[in-house]
Amino acid sequence: MAFAKDYASREKALAKTADELRQERDEAIRAAYKDGLPMTAIAAVMDLSYQRVSQIVRS
Repeated sequence: MAFAKDYASREKALAKTADELRQERDEAIRAAYKDGLPMTAIAAVMDLSYQRVSQIVRS
């Protein structure tokens, strides 16, 4: 039982960390675009599709 609680707690913490990292990544992508970097270059550097970068920039 303790293992299940520990696992659930750890899983929740990891999900929060993943969300925070995603937010930081998205902010960095928006900042790079705002500074004039083309979406194709951002996509290549970040290993994302152009479409995904476009979605992030426009959100």
